[in-house]
Parts: sequence; structure tokens; C-alpha cells
Amino acid sequence: MPNQLPSFPQKEPGSLIRASEINALVNVIRANAEDTNLRLAGGETLADIAEAVRSIMSTSTGALLATEASVYADGTPGQADPTGQAAGWYYKNTNDLTDKINWYYLYNANVGNIMTVDTMDSMYAVVRVVNGSIPYMVYYTTPEGDGNDAAAWYRSRFVYSNLGDMSVYEGQDILIYWGTDPTLVSPGLPRVELTLDGVSTVGPQGVNENVMFGALSTSTGYPAGHYEFVVEKVGVVNDSDNQVWTLLNQAPGEPVSNGYANTHYVALDATNDYIEMTTSAIEIDFYKSWTIAMTVESVSSVNDSSYTTLFRSGGNVVTLRKGGTNWGIYVATPTGNVWQANTWHAPVAGSKIVIRCDHNAGTLNYYLHNAHDGGSYTAGGTMNATYRAGNDPQANRIDVGRGGAALSGGYFPAGYWFGGLNDVVVWDQYISQEMLTEYLSSDNVTEHSYYDADVEDVLTLGEGTYPDCSGLKGNISATLMNGTPEDFVQR
Repeated sequence: MPNQLPSFPQKEPGSLIRASEINALVNVIRANAEDTNLRLAGGETLADIAEAVRSIMSTSTGALLATEASVYADGTPGQADPTGQAAGWYYKNTNDLTDKINWYYLYNANVGNIMTVDTMDSMYAVVRVVNGSIPYMVYYTTPEGDGNDAAAWYRSRFVYSNLGDMSVYEGQDILIYWGTDPTLVSPGLPRVELTLDGVSTVGPQGVNENVMFGALSTSTGYPAGHYEFVVEKVGVVNDSDNQVWTLLNQAPGEPVSNGYANTHYVALDATNDYIEMTTSAIEIDFYKSWTIAMTVESVSSVNDSSYTTLFRSGGNVVTLRKGGTNWGIYVATPTGNVWQANTWHAPVAGSKIVIRCDHNAGTLNYYLHNAHDGGSYTAGGTMNATYRAGNDPQANRIDVGRGGAALSGGYFPAGYWFGGLNDVVVWDQYISQEMLTEYLSSDNVTEHSYYDADVEDVLTLGEGTYPDCSGLKGNISATLMNGTPEDFVQR
């Protein structure tokens, strides 16, 4: 006799249907798949029901590059599969007993879909098993400071693992998960359930605790080759919302195939998108010398005297203040303004902006070429020693256009850049006036006399494959964060 179709518990108008309820209904429908007489009163078939159920669960997709340092964080980044057989991030632990992965793909960042211990239905990953061990999953909740937090930086830690021998799956893709089996995700793959590790899981574990972040991880202390796998996608189900990320592997700083091009630019929307650059020992550091230049393709018409970010590294930031024709420059550490200038000149489409830092002289210089009135403007000055002492760069990292409310110690909130940007050029020195003049002579710096010997890298924004913005020399890897393919705009 076929299984009976379950009914949902009575729901209040506007309330969410849990993913576990959706999956239960899908499973019963599948169990009755051969019963052609099973219909609803209105004559709907099982296929109609299944399609309606699938539409209940929303799915959002995204992609993560192996070059994103915020994801691989304190562990080893993903590599390309050496056999070329699988897409995704490859990992094989080395002889270093501290070698591990912590791929932090889950963040509780969507205010419209807050994750709690109660609403989290599952985390999952599609894994190509090369050797007989698989990663585990972990997530942390936000500390509450009431004395019951398991550590200063988290309240509870939940660890899910399966230490069984997975050699039977070697050479195959499997879906690993904890919680409710996400039956609509890769339904043809074998399922391996991870269960709660009662030893490693710590804290109060309250159902109302807010999830902070989560990761796919491996343990340290194992001999080389104990772990070997390729992860093709990762995901999380929170209530009826399924988020899935495809893991893309590109060699850091891989040049775009056609070299320098000037056919596209990147548009930033002032909400949360920005360009994340991973550099080689170059930061917005006020005790180092550096120069950064870029071309402006479009500028917001909003002039509200708010601050908009050009460059940021950790707590150090370079901003412009939007004030009609008076776009002043403000450069700060978390403790206050290192230097500022009231310029009375505004950038427009076609402007070039250059920021130079000379740590030996203790000076900063701002150059705006082709301002709103067609002219150029230069300002410079000595850094404030008191606020310079608050220097707080992030190692090997420069973000283009990334704002943040806490910048400059909260003295002013710096917003995200609103408009189009192109051709970011980075030097690890305070460039000479001769270099500056030649830089302004043409867009293609790869043809300039100083390019080979002096330029760290040039990022021809929007010319690569979304979301890659890496430099032509391969010295800087870069990614458009929180954007869309449409942000790679054709000129």
C-alpha cells in the first residue's frame, strides 16, 4: 500500500515552512512515485505536487575563488585538482602536522534571513573522495558576554564529523551533510551523514543563539596524505532558504588572456561590494612607502558631505568627502585623521587619482588629474604623528572602495564607493614626478618605461572572468566581492 501524503502542521499566515518539512514531503512523494492513482481532489498528479514543493524552497547561488583569503583564513587554501578530473578546491595534507583547512564559507550576514541554532537545518558539501578520509563541519555562535560563553570570541561551538573509512567512495563524488538531508541538492549522489561530536562541541548550545560563522575543516596531527579530496560546492539550509556556493580554482594572479585591455570597467554600488586585493607585503601602511593610482569611470551624483572610501587596509583608510565641487581628502588610522586637505575639486568620469605615501619623509600626497573643471589638483602634507602612531594595516591586503562604520575610530563612518573604477596600478614605492608624468600620458601602463622594473601590478578591472580582477603581472590576486556579473560593465 502506498505511503500516505503527510500534511503540514497548521501555519500562521506569513510563517516559514521548515526545510525538514519540505524534505519529508518530497521523500513521501518519491516513495509513491509509481502510484499513478494518487491525486489530490483537484486532480493534481504527483509530478504537480513535487514541482509545487520544490518551489517552496528558495535557492540562492554564488561562487568562491580559492584566492579569497577571508575564506581559507588560518588554514591552507584550495588548489586545482592535479589530475584535472574535478572542478573545485583540492586539498592534500602535507608532512607539516599543523597543516589543515578551515574554509569559512558561512557567515550570518543577511539581516533578512538570520541564522540561529534553531533555524539552521543543515550544512553540506559535495566532495570528490581521493583518499579514505573526509572533512568535518563546524559553526560558532555569537558571544553574549554573560559569563556562559565557551570562549571570549564565541558562545558555542558545534562540530559535526564522520570518522568512518570512506575508501568505498574513492574516486566518487558524495554529498556530506549534518542535520536534514538536503534532498533537492545533487539528488543522485551518495549521502554521508555527519553527526554531532559530543567532545568537541562546547558551550550552552541554546536554540536562540545567533550563528556567527561556519567552516569546512580538517584536523591537524595526521601523517601526509591522510586527507585528500576535492570540494566542488558547499551550502547551508536555513529555514526554507538554501544557499549554495560553487568553489572555483584559479591560480593567484593569473593574467587575463589578452593582456592589457580597456573594454570594460567595474561598477561599485555603494552598498557592500568592493574589490579585495591580496598583495605581496604592500598595504595602506603609513610606515611604508607606496603609491596607488586608478581611473574613475563614473562618480555618484550624490553630494551629501559623507565620506566615500578609495582604499582601505585593516583600520587604515583613504577617503574623499562628497561635497559638491569640494571633494576633500581624508586619510585616517583608527585613532584619527593622519592627513587631510580641502581640495575644492571633484573627480568626474575620466579622472585619474594617485595617492603617494613617503614613510621616510612622513608625508602623503594626493593627485587628481582631470577634475570637474578640467584641471588637475595636487595636495600634500606631513602626517599627524599622534594619529600615525595608531597605524593599523591588514597584512598583504588592500581593499578598493570598501567602507565601514568603525573606520577612524568612529569619528566618521566611511561609505562604500559608488561608481565605476578601472586600471588600478600599485607600486611599492613613492613614485617620482617623472613616473607620475608618464603615468598620466596614456592609459596603458604596460607600455611605460617604468612598468617592468617598478610596477608591482596593474589590475585591468572587468576584463577577466567574473569575479576575477587579478593583476596582469600575477603579483596581485583580486576579486570583486558581493557583486554580480553585470558589474563588469562594457565601456
